[in-house]
Amino acid sequence: MASHYWMLFLVIRWIAGLAFIPLNMYNGKRGFVQGKVAKYSFYVFYPLHLLILWWIKAYLMH
Repeated sequence: MASHYWMLFLVIRWIAGLAFIPLNMYNGKRGFVQGKVAKYSFYVFYPLHLLILWWIKAYLMH
């Protein structure tokens, strides 16, 4: 059982190591998303796609 925790620890370490790459490339400038329309479209998209996924799950489980 302890070996499972060790494997999980190693996977998390690899993910953290890979996350270093885009974080290291950050130059302090804003990304490609600019303006209020683009900003608020992300606020609408996130709950909407969760609702769609929930509907798909409910349909498939029925």
